[in-house]
Amino acid sequence: MFTINSCHSFVGKIIVALGLGLIFEEMNVLSCISSNLINSSSLTNEQIIEWKENILSYLPSLRQLFTKWSQRGKKDLKIPPGSQDVVLSFTDPRYVLSTLCIAQSKIKLRERGFDECEALLRESYMWCPKSVETLFLLAEILRIRSTHQIALDDAMSVYRKAIIVAGAITNKDVTGEVDCLVNNASFGKEAACKEALYLLQNSRSCEADSILKAMGFRWRISDKALNYELSDFIKLSPNHTPLVKVFDDFIEQTQLLRLQYIFRSESPFWLEHDYDEFENFSRKVGYFSYLYPFRERCAGNFIEQLIDAIYEVMSKEVPDLIEATTCKLSFSHCR
Repeated sequence: MFTINSCHSFVGKIIVALGLGLIFEEMNVLSCISSNLINSSSLTNEQIIEWKENILSYLPSLRQLFTKWSQRGKKDLKIPPGSQDVVLSFTDPRYVLSTLCIAQSKIKLRERGFDECEALLRESYMWCPKSVETLFLLAEILRIRSTHQIALDDAMSVYRKAIIVAGAITNKDVTGEVDCLVNNASFGKEAACKEALYLLQNSRSCEADSILKAMGFRWRISDKALNYELSDFIKLSPNHTPLVKVFDDFIEQTQLLRLQYIFRSESPFWLEHDYDEFENFSRKVGYFSYLYPFRERCAGNFIEQLIDAIYEVMSKEVPDLIEATTCKLSFSHCR
């Protein structure tokens, strides 16, 4: 098992081998940067930058490729020359650079550096267009950042590209490294699930069903749940008893603005909870919430003050709440 320090020493030797054009049979060039090591929490952004710079310094052709890509514009997903020859193996420097970019993007994501995360994933794709993981993660970051339909459609197009690339990869592309083949197939399947869900939520169930059947699924949630019409919920009997009462404009505008500020995208709240943007829960504890005891009624923060205000009004509307309620559950998500 390689440690980070031993891996670092190997990288120096490996880079020399790369520069001299040596064959790496005796000492696999960058195979010490295994998937487990790349995902290690002890790997720092500074280490990754250093390794990338070392590789580029010994391979002028890759430095030139990176420079041209930077000048062309980092938003496009055009495939650079020589991409068809890239192999999903740690003996291929372009695959190594792609993998390092993925690791770096995950660090930036944890720091909520979304722009940097997206840029690094686009760089990863430039190095290795055959990386399904890169395409899947790029689609994810585009999806969670989308604020309108066009942006969401762009994310879906990248999911589709991931599916296509995953289906085109053969044993030749991974040079016998089974883990890479399995890894790409796994991300391809995840991308297909995302596209199917998107289609189902946009009244395109026939297209979604074709994808799901091809993946081996036989059952799914009904369209009534995934893509319901609002009218389905307002066809009530004249004698029905209301189950929900809405209090519109309940909180003041200043309170709403304060809530928006507290839970803004770059708020420390998400960093402190180590919130995973892709999975919508904390990496430390999973789904989390806070309990506020009503009996004591001793608000210690703005959220609890709001809860008190809500409780005062609701206890007058529903007197049974006074005896029935002992605590309030509060939680928030960033979607």
